Amino acid sequence: MIEAEGGEKLVALAKRLRKAPKELRSELTKAITQAMRPLKEAAKKSAIEKLPRSGGLGKRVAKTTLRHKRKMSGRGAGIRIEAQTNAVKDPLRIDRGRVRHPTFGHRPWVLQDVRKGWFTEPMREGAPAVQQELLQAMDRIARKIEES
Repeated sequence: MIEAEGGEKLVALAKRLRKAPKELRSELTKAITQAMRPLKEAAKKSAIEKLPRSGGLGKRVAKTTLRHKRKMSGRGAGIRIEAQTNAVKDPLRIDRGRVRHPTFGHRPWVLQDVRKGWFTEPMREGAPAVQQELLQAMDRIARKIEES
């Protein structure tokens, strides 16, 4: 998991947003969604580029649904992106460089090594820019709360 600073700021803002107008809460939600979009696109592009083309693994992994989750209070507050298991059975294992698949005429299933990091590498590379964008959005919303 890639962690970035700003979780405490998010918790403090979330507390203040409870008493703020609903429009400001939706503005924060939109800012988070917009900031996460480039990371999700980069992960899908990375899957196509890094994973094997033969057999269609790269394309199938690129169809994996990536969702962002917000935790606005308590320990571990922050935003994270998770790969769902809709397109492939174990996206985490594939990210670690192993894929389990059936073979014709041999043992029913084999483990094959593939290139690591289709998901984690683009997340690490894009995290600083997303963090900056989110911190700016949180500051902008905090100023609006102060003004109201």
